[in-house]
Amino acid sequence: MNIKETFKNKTLGFYLGAAGAILALVSAFIYIGIKSYSFTPWIVILLILGIVTFLAAQLFKIRPVNAISYIFYLVAFGIFLRTEIENNMDTIVDPQQGLGAVTPLFFLFLIFVLIAVGLTIAASVMKCDKEAE
Repeated sequence: MNIKETFKNKTLGFYLGAAGAILALVSAFIYIGIKSYSFTPWIVILLILGIVTFLAAQLFKIRPVNAISYIFYLVAFGIFLRTEIENNMDTIVDPQQGLGAVTPLFFLFLIFVLIAVGLTIAASVMKCDKEAE
């Protein structure tokens, strides 16, 4: 089976999930680029596990496994918020520095992961293959 036929049989659910996986991968690179003092590899590992879970669900056509990928994304998001806000709270609440002292990559990571979660949730409730209809 060639790639053109494979993508021809996919529906919107697959493309939403793939977009979520790509955003999760970009988010992992953004997190690495933040160069935070509170860097934890668990965030990158969980984002990669979410991507691998999505790919495995598509490869083996196990639709309920799609839901597990956004759980990985949400846990990574929670760990990020806990560690970054805990370590940067003095910078965030300082009236002289305020939110301007927080790197824009911080907010970009938050936005990308939340969009990835939303796309993956939408993909997990939709069909991903035309023959599955």
